[in-house]
Amino acid sequence: MFWFFGIISIIKGLVFCSFTADKDKCYRDIAMKDNVEFLCKFSKTNKDECYGTIALSKDDIKICDKAGDAKLACNAWFAMGKKDVSFCKESREYKDLCIYVIAVNTTDVELCDLISSNEIKSLCYKNLT
Repeated sequence: MFWFFGIISIIKGLVFCSFTADKDKCYRDIAMKDNVEFLCKFSKTNKDECYGTIALSKDDIKICDKAGDAKLACNAWFAMGKKDVSFCKESREYKDLCIYVIAVNTTDVELCDLISSNEIKSLCYKNLT
């Protein structure tokens, strides 16, 4: 039964969004609202947010694999949403920023020690002490 609603969301997105001025936002909004990652691929911007939101909702970081060039940012989006730094390593160049956001959101100053960049680490301590 779930697959049926998924198909309906895809059709709704493809048809409805083709008539809107901001197709990009339309595809993203429907994809995130209805948890249909297929529609994220039609979005030209913010794919990390689109796939990341759905990955969080479905509790499945592997959905970020579908994000193409936005995969690393999607992994960071997922980690920050879960507030779990163990997922930050999956986001490579976003790792320090990912840890920083989680540290600030959880007010856990000890997480600042995990940050490699001196600039971001300093900012982390400054915001939490």
